[in-house]
Amino acid sequence: MEWLFEVVRQERSLTTSFVKELHALMTRKQTHAEGVDMFGRATRIELRHGDYKQRPNNPTRSDEKVHEYCPPEHVAAEMDRLIALQYLYDNGVDATPHGFRSSFRDWASEETDAPNEVCELALAHVNSDRTEAAYRRTDLHERRRGATPPTPGKRVPGGTGASC
Repeated sequence: MEWLFEVVRQERSLTTSFVKELHALMTRKQTHAEGVDMFGRATRIELRHGDYKQRPNNPTRSDEKVHEYCPPEHVAAEMDRLIALQYLYDNGVDATPHGFRSSFRDWASEETDAPNEVCELALAHVNSDRTEAAYRRTDLHERRRGATPPTPGKRVPGGTGASC
């Protein structure tokens, strides 16, 4: 449990790995969750320890309205956003992730010939168009390699910095 207090004391950074470790610890004795399928039938859903959800969890409230949580395909991006916000807060940075996004897009348009979809993937953005997202079969990893401004004194293996 000491690793948990290290994060609380800000001796260890909050990371997605930490969040997954914490989930695994908190649910270690739980094998499943109770749920309802799309037809309203009660069902048991296997709990994946230390992993993000794979299925939607949208409970129906007592007034019969559905409360919609983050869809499974957006969880990783939302967790990354949370981690970025915490990093900024912990380090006293007076900036927002939107400001970083804007700066990156300006840099990418001025310094690379990367298409829009490659830059959006480099920013780890989730495609909100479900149809387009369903048909996308690649993460364009090789084209995104150079989509991050180079760090002085460091070279990204295989990256030129010239294009995504």
